[in-house]
Amino acid sequence: MEDDLTKKMLIMKKIILKSILIISGGILMLSLFGCHANKYSIDYCGARSSYQGAKSSYKSGAEVKLYYKNFMPDAEYSFYLDGEYLPLEFDKKGAVIRFVMPEHDVKLECRVRGSTPTNAPENQNNASTVVPALQRECPSCHALTPQASSTCLSCGFEIEKYVVCPECGAEVAENAKFCYECGRNLNCNE
Repeated sequence: MEDDLTKKMLIMKKIILKSILIISGGILMLSLFGCHANKYSIDYCGARSSYQGAKSSYKSGAEVKLYYKNFMPDAEYSFYLDGEYLPLEFDKKGAVIRFVMPEHDVKLECRVRGSTPTNAPENQNNASTVVPALQRECPSCHALTPQASSTCLSCGFEIEKYVVCPECGAEVAENAKFCYECGRNLNCNE
């Protein structure tokens, strides 16, 4: 009878030791291979609800894909991640902002030129912050679309490619000789 009890205790010890080894090995694997990778947050400048698919944080290296849903037809939009211009893409769902999450918290900013919503702040002189938007007609569907957009917001037709002026950051036609905003000679390589 004592032999049976001793055998059962040895078996129990072996099971407990194996369990401890398996659990400690799993913890070691998690710590070595980064399964608990740090997440970094996005500051949406108070407009998180304007982005479909927005989360408060992402793992570094993750592809972030957001849809901007507050487009006004008479405005131009530019998006910046930590001050760096992000090109805007379009698909069947709408305007897409894509980037890979870096290893730090970031600030996503939408700059709008043109129409101002009724609840938009005014500047210190009580003058409106509206800047007239440059618009053009889509050759495919004839809808008005922002001048800076290379794709029609209504039908997705690719209109014309644009580049960013190195002087002022304005979006200008790829083949433009001068920036319409600041007048810089875009053919100059200075």
